[in-house]
Amino acid sequence: MVRDEYPAPEEEVKEEEMVQEIVQTQENNQNNVNEQMDVGAMDIKALEDQLDYLQIALDHLEKKNDNIRAELIDLLQSNREARKQFRESLEQYEVERQQTN
Repeated sequence: MVRDEYPAPEEEVKEEEMVQEIVQTQENNQNNVNEQMDVGAMDIKALEDQLDYLQIALDHLEKKNDNIRAELIDLLQSNREARKQFRESLEQYEVERQQTN
């Protein structure tokens, strides 16, 4: 009767081995999850670094674009003034020409 109440030593060893396998599997799974989280964190950090680099490059391009635009506006204004002066000179020349005729 006692034998029926308690498992045989071989059965105890098998059960203990099964429990150890389950615990080991769970620990391995947890280690894999931790490794995946570490890899995920490294991937996120790499993406953040790339985004920072792209943001700096974009800021640089925007600044360059602003400078080019400012130079273009100055050039257009200068061109308008030159055309105005040329027109005035041409008008002055025609007035003088008409007066001499």
